[in-house]
Amino acid sequence: MMLIAALASVFIASCYDGNTCRTNTGERIRLACIDTPELRGKRANPKPAVAARDYRRSLLVGREVANDISTCKRIQNKI
Repeated sequence: MMLIAALASVFIASCYDGNTCRTNTGERIRLACIDTPELRGKRANPKPAVAARDYRRSLLVGREVANDISTCKRIQNKI
């Protein structure tokens, strides 16, 4: 028999961009291995960045989601 560990769940309160959100407790969540256009800075590409952010908001904001802490090898960030 295979046992599956229960994942912690969090409530998403807001999304800053296409790959960064905040929980209702203020914790910042970066989505693993998701690369979306930048909103600000030298590499900013605002039009697709806003579209990515708005899409992510429509999927996550106001919902409870599983929070699996992992690492994306490509960018070596703890997510």
